[in-house]
Amino acid sequence: MLSCGLHQCNNFCHIGPCKPCKWVSNQPLFCPCGIAKLDPPIKCGMVAPSCKGPCQQKLECGHSCPLPCHNGKCSPCLERVTKMCLCGKEVYTGFCKDKNISCGKVCGIQLKCGHKCIKTCHVPGKCITSLEDLMENGCGQRCGKERKKCDHKCMAKCHPNEDCPETPCEAEIRVYCKCRAKWVEVICKSNPDRPPIECDTRCWKKQRD
Repeated sequence: MLSCGLHQCNNFCHIGPCKPCKWVSNQPLFCPCGIAKLDPPIKCGMVAPSCKGPCQQKLECGHSCPLPCHNGKCSPCLERVTKMCLCGKEVYTGFCKDKNISCGKVCGIQLKCGHKCIKTCHVPGKCITSLEDLMENGCGQRCGKERKKCDHKCMAKCHPNEDCPETPCEAEIRVYCKCRAKWVEVICKSNPDRPPIECDTRCWKKQRD
């Protein structure tokens, strides 16, 4: 291929670079609008003229290109329009070319597993991959249901249609003495009958006061 990228070198095998493309067209070369033209002969690689008028080609969005007559692709549309964010909660005024505008708010839609979607503003219906995947593997959040043997929350991952696992509760709690003057932090381990800690001199002082 020659440097023009359109035609091949027809010379015999030779050393060194090929000569510039000599292809010539006998057809006139028009600007993209079809107004300005260059009369033949038109050498390969010659740039099309410009009529200097507005391009006016239709863009994908339906608006017309506001740039002067030009070669190549039109620039993204810069017309000001009103758009909704992905989740439909907020209205924005921006450029037509802007896509996937996010309001930054949490989705909050109630999922079938009982939790709310914690993803940031996204396309409706895309909270999860599929309903089947949700009901089989959960949404990935903490379960949050109350445990049976204590009043703490289940910290296992979301498990739809399954009972909470009977693992020892790892929540930190405070165990007080009888007069509640002192306390210690311990791991719950789902033992509601844990005896209180013994009182000491601090308790006797509190009672005197």
